[in-house]
Amino acid sequence: MMFSAMDARVALHASDEKTRLALVRAFEAAPPTWDVFLWRGTEEFDVLVSDIPRDESAVRFDPADPERAVADATEVLAGSKLRVTVVTGARRGCGVTSLALHLSAALALGRDVCLLDLDPTSSLRALLGLPEDARHWGEFNDGVLSAAIPLAGGFRVLLAPTDRRGDGLAALRAASLRFEHVVVDAPGGPWRGPALAAATGAVLVVPPSRQGVVHARAVLDLHPDVRWSCIVNRLGAGGGLTARHIARQLGRPVSLELPCSPYLRDRADEHRLLTDRWSRFFRRVVRLAGALE
Repeated sequence: MMFSAMDARVALHASDEKTRLALVRAFEAAPPTWDVFLWRGTEEFDVLVSDIPRDESAVRFDPADPERAVADATEVLAGSKLRVTVVTGARRGCGVTSLALHLSAALALGRDVCLLDLDPTSSLRALLGLPEDARHWGEFNDGVLSAAIPLAGGFRVLLAPTDRRGDGLAALRAASLRFEHVVVDAPGGPWRGPALAAATGAVLVVPPSRQGVVHARAVLDLHPDVRWSCIVNRLGAGGGLTARHIARQLGRPVSLELPCSPYLRDRADEHRLLTDRWSRFFRRVVRLAGALE
């Protein structure tokens, strides 16, 4: 797990020499399994502790209360502050990105939420009507908020760079330290496995077809230690398998079925989300959000 409290790499970053000495003294009380070092801006870390305001993803260090920084770093590494939900699918085109968007909106009703896109080829830009040159997580040198785009749904989105540059895990780490809940849109690609390893839970979108169930079972078998919620998506084309049959083939229960909704496509054509409470679709997504919380 990326956010384990054991064998953690803890980077210290200070604005001046006096604060740097206070940081070092405070972390003399850190667990012996931690690798604590002064950060120069290039080293990999699991958590950054800093008194510098522009380090938005960092655990804040207060020289007036130095012991608190060790406690806060421990809490972050243990995962008690973190909620990372990966949304992925049995195969591409089964509604992963649409669900990730609406799940982010549902979670944002009560929390500070970010949607992290880990697929350079995803349809997220098109669904939101954003230009190809919109800012992305490959360029957040001035803090993760500088790259996170605010949306009308009450959450922010970190787009993937289309040229595949940047570190997806660094983006996930930064977002996890800045936001209360991070929803990861990962329909596939090289970052899906590492993101699942760092997640507190994951949602698997399953088409109601025999082939879709076979692909879903392969994903479950590949990642047996993940806390999965299996969602049957009846929005698109596919077979008419019942939830009971799908659950039996998957070897685990179906948490939710997403109903057909003609309004969803209408909103998508307008680059908007279907977040009306009268919508059976969004009410079920809100139920999913509550279960994940």
